[in-house]
Amino acid sequence: MNSPSQALLWSGFKLSWPALLTQISAVISVVFLTDLALDPGVDTRQTLEATVGITVAGLAFLYVVTLSAAQKIGRVTSALGFPFRTEYALPVSTLTLLVVPLLYYCLLFQLAVFIPVIILNFLLLDAKISFLAISFVVFQFTSFALMLNWWTRNWIECLIAWLVVLTLYVNGFLVPEFSHVDNTLIYIANSGTDYILPLTLTLAMLALTYFGVRQQRSGESLIEFGNNGLFTGETLVLRNAVPVTSPKCPIESPLKAEYWKERQLNGEYNAVFGGLVGAGMVLAIFSLINFFEVNQNSPDYADVMILIMAIYLAVCTGLVVYMFGVRYKNGAAYISVHDKTAAIGTAKLAAIRVSVSLSSILIAGLVMGTILWILGPIFINGFQEMKILFLGSFETFSRLSLPGLVLRIVLLVTAFFTALVLFATFLSWFMLNPRKISIFLTVIPLYGFLLAIFLAVILGENENYDSLLDSVMRNHLWLVVFLVPVSIATMLRELLRDWVITSRQMAVLLIAGTGFQCLNLVWLFGANNYGALQVGIGVAEIGYLIIQGFFPLLTAILVLWTGNRIRHG
Repeated sequence: MNSPSQALLWSGFKLSWPALLTQISAVISVVFLTDLALDPGVDTRQTLEATVGITVAGLAFLYVVTLSAAQKIGRVTSALGFPFRTEYALPVSTLTLLVVPLLYYCLLFQLAVFIPVIILNFLLLDAKISFLAISFVVFQFTSFALMLNWWTRNWIECLIAWLVVLTLYVNGFLVPEFSHVDNTLIYIANSGTDYILPLTLTLAMLALTYFGVRQQRSGESLIEFGNNGLFTGETLVLRNAVPVTSPKCPIESPLKAEYWKERQLNGEYNAVFGGLVGAGMVLAIFSLINFFEVNQNSPDYADVMILIMAIYLAVCTGLVVYMFGVRYKNGAAYISVHDKTAAIGTAKLAAIRVSVSLSSILIAGLVMGTILWILGPIFINGFQEMKILFLGSFETFSRLSLPGLVLRIVLLVTAFFTALVLFATFLSWFMLNPRKISIFLTVIPLYGFLLAIFLAVILGENENYDSLLDSVMRNHLWLVVFLVPVSIATMLRELLRDWVITSRQMAVLLIAGTGFQCLNLVWLFGANNYGALQVGIGVAEIGYLIIQGFFPLLTAILVLWTGNRIRHG
C-alpha cells in the first residue's frame, strides 16, 4: 500500500465484504419470499413495509459483525469485523486512524441500504426514493453507532453514552423530522436548516471520540470512571456475590456435570442478568425522555411495545448465540477442546444446550416483564393506559375454547423458539465459514435478479411482465417445499450413519414432528388462516404453508447435524 489510509481501507474491505454480501443477499431473498407469500391482489404497500423492516434488520446484523472485533487490543488475525483497537500501534495520527475507517463504514452501510433497495425497487416496488434523506439517516446511525463503541472501553461509560444518544434521537435532535409520502420511500424535511443541529452534534461526538481514542492509545481513559466495566474479567457476577446460588459441580455423572457447566455459562445467571439489563435499558430510556421533555404526552403504545420487544430480542440473541459452543477468542472463531472431546453423546449435548438456552430465554422474559410491570408506572408516562390496552389485546383469546387457546400458545411458542434456534445455527456457521456462507447466500438474490433481467429483455414493455415475473417467482416456492423433506432425509441418514441417534430416537423425532404438523394443519385450515381456501392464493403458497409445519422437526435435526459436524468435522 502507498499510504496508511489505503492500508486501513484495504483492511476494512477485506474484513467486511463477506458480511456485506450476506446482508445484501439476505435482504433481497427474504423480501422476495415475503412478497411471494402475500396475496397477489394487494398493492405493493405491504412489500414496501417489509422491505424497510428487513433492511433495518440487515443493518443490525451488519453492525454487530462490524463491531465483533472492535474491543480487541492485541494484534490478531480476525475473520470478522474491523479490529479497530488492534491498529493503535500503527505509526499514523489519531485523526487518520479514526476518520478513515469511520468514513469507510459509513460508505459500507450506504451500500448495504441502497443496493438491495434499488434492486428490489426495480423488480418489485417501482416506488420513488428520497436518496438524500435516507442517506443522511443512515450516515447518522452508522457514525454514532461506531463512535459510541470506539470512544471508550469502559462499558458503564459506553452504556450511559448510548442512553443519552437514544434520548436525543427520540426527542428529534439527531435526525430531522421528516414528512413521509405514502406508498413511497420519499422523506421530506421542513427546510435545509433542520440538518444543522444533527450535524453539529455529530461533530461534537466526533471530537469526543477523537480525544477518547487518543487517550486509549496512550493506555489511559478520557474519563476515569473506574478501571473495570460491567463485562471485564473482574466483573461482579451474581453467582459470586451470592455464593449460595452456586452449587458444586456434580461428579457422579458426566451428563449432570455437563448440564451444570452449561448452566454456569449460559443458564439462569446470565438470564437474570440479561432480563435486568433489558428492563433497565427500557426504564432508563424513558426516564431520560421524561427528564428532557417534562410536558411530553404519553408515548405511543405501539412505540413502547416495539422498543421493549427489540430489547428483549437482543437479550434473547445474546443468550442463544453461543448455543453450539462456537465463540470468538482474540478475534477468531474457536471451539474448545472440551466441547470436542467431552465424554457425552452429541444428541445429549445438543439437548442440554437447547434446553438451557430456551429456559434462559423464558427466565429473561419473566424477569424483564416483572420489573417493567412493577416499575413501569414510575418511569413511563401513561403506563396504566398501556397496561389496559395490553390486557385488552388478549380479549380475542378469551373468546376461544380451551383447546383453541392451548393450540395457539403451543404454535406461537414453538415458532418463536424455532426461529431463535435457526438464528443461532446460522450465526455459528457464519462465524466458522463467513466467506463461504456469504458467497452461497449471494447466489440466491443474484439468480432472482438475473432472471428478472432475462424476462425483461424477452418481454420488453409487455404489460404482462409483472404478472409473469410474479408467477415465475411464486413457482420457485416449490424449491423450498421440496428442499425441506430432502434436507430432513439427508441429515437423518447422516445422523444414523454416524451413530449420533438411534433408530428409536429417530422414530421419536419423526412422531413429534408429525404431531406438530397435524397441529399446524388444524390451525391452518380449521380457522382458514391466510385465506388458504380462497381462490386468490396459489397452490405453491398452500404447499409452503403446509410444509412450514415441519420446520420444528427440521430445526431439531439441524441442531443434531450441526453439533455433529462441529464436534467431528
